[in-house]
Amino acid sequence: MRPAGEKAALRQRMRRRLDAVGPEEHRAASEAICGLLLGRLEELKVRTLLAFHPTAREIGILPLLETWLAGGHRLLLPRVGDGGWLLEYHRVEELAAEVLPGFRGIMEPDPERCPLEEAASADAVLVPGLAFDREGRRLGQGGGHYDRLLAELPSRVRRIAAGFDFQLQDEALPAEEHDERVDEIATPDQLLVVRRAKKEPPPPGGGSGLEMAD
Repeated sequence: MRPAGEKAALRQRMRRRLDAVGPEEHRAASEAICGLLLGRLEELKVRTLLAFHPTAREIGILPLLETWLAGGHRLLLPRVGDGGWLLEYHRVEELAAEVLPGFRGIMEPDPERCPLEEAASADAVLVPGLAFDREGRRLGQGGGHYDRLLAELPSRVRRIAAGFDFQLQDEALPAEEHDERVDEIATPDQLLVVRRAKKEPPPPGGGSGLEMAD
């Protein structure tokens, strides 16, 4: 099967698995990943975070975003532009008041209230996905929005994927030339560092992730 067909089949399987996540599993996993991610962002000394507003199906990072804003940090959220092809990025200061339903019902920044920002102004980006593997490959929804975002970022911006434990696959994901990889994958039970940040020492014992060249 060609990579495109393999990806379509895997998307179907992962969507079914995500739909099967119950409220208690979702709550516990979301609480755990928020704590893990907050610690990692502090460790990386991130000041401006480009994140995503999760759908009901995705792992819940809203408590992380609220805590991030309460700490005085900068938060950028994406909005699908009028053509439906490219993302644009807006600074958000009040989540509850400054987002509204947008592309396919996803909550997005209100462009009337939230100023435009450059993605490259972020220190780190959190991206969603349907599946990830241990070499940083990511399977998205199929629209290519986040691949285009990741492709335009300078290498200094940390690319961190967030999802449930079952979304991290041991086998390599099907991939095509345009697919972008992430530097780190966060799940409720672990943080897999695929490529270490510059000036970041290796973890004791040699680390569990792979180190990739810039």
